[in-house]
Amino acid sequence: MYKRIRTPPDPSDTQTDHALIFEGYSQFHKIIYIRETLVGEGCIPSGCTVADVETLLSMSIEAESGNNGGNISARMAKKCQNFRDAVEFVFPSWFDSGFPNPADFTPDFLLTVHRYIGSNRLITDAGSYRTKWLAPAKEDFVYLDPVRVPIELPRLCFDVQIALRNDSCLLNRVRLAAAFATNFLYIHPFSNGNGRVARLAVSWLLKGHTVVPVPLYGDREVYLDCLRDSRVQPFIPQALARFVLDSVERVHQDVLNCLF
Repeated sequence: MYKRIRTPPDPSDTQTDHALIFEGYSQFHKIIYIRETLVGEGCIPSGCTVADVETLLSMSIEAESGNNGGNISARMAKKCQNFRDAVEFVFPSWFDSGFPNPADFTPDFLLTVHRYIGSNRLITDAGSYRTKWLAPAKEDFVYLDPVRVPIELPRLCFDVQIALRNDSCLLNRVRLAAAFATNFLYIHPFSNGNGRVARLAVSWLLKGHTVVPVPLYGDREVYLDCLRDSRVQPFIPQALARFVLDSVERVHQDVLNCLF
């Protein structure tokens, strides 16, 4: 029997053409999103290419090699694959122009994201609040007292919910996302993985203003400088908001370039 060959899409069919373009762009953007986030958080080397990330996403992490290089590769693969799972939990539909539901932004939502990020034994207490004091490396700064984490994180989520209900303007959403990030990272609810959770939450807060999630593009040191600048009481993250807005503009341009 001859195998039936399906007729290729009609190039004149604009709807089909756009659907195929968006499908291809969607898959490519997801890899870009994973790469930008993990490079930005120092989880994978800055020299990692899209092809490298695709390789890490396809690696088996069931059995780790006995040599050190293999262990490092397996750990990076875990970070990539766990983060992909977290991305797919937060954004079940990659192309989504709808605004987020404020009621969904809860501590449980953030705890679940962290559980995905720390799965496969990557973070021992994934999905749980930290119990020890923490501080950023080589800085004269300490994060919030761990005893206050279960108190302050729900307060922050409640404040975000109110802000989401009150205003959907792009600039105000950018300011909200930046304010959330700096406060969340000060609370630092988890022993590890806080940066990845913060970046995913920022992308979620910007839903409705881009058709695909916004990764935070840009140099890691610039991003960290913006965070340090935002720690001035009462936490006014102007530089960080500019950093976020630049990323939104880049995503808009990338989507336009994809279509035209």
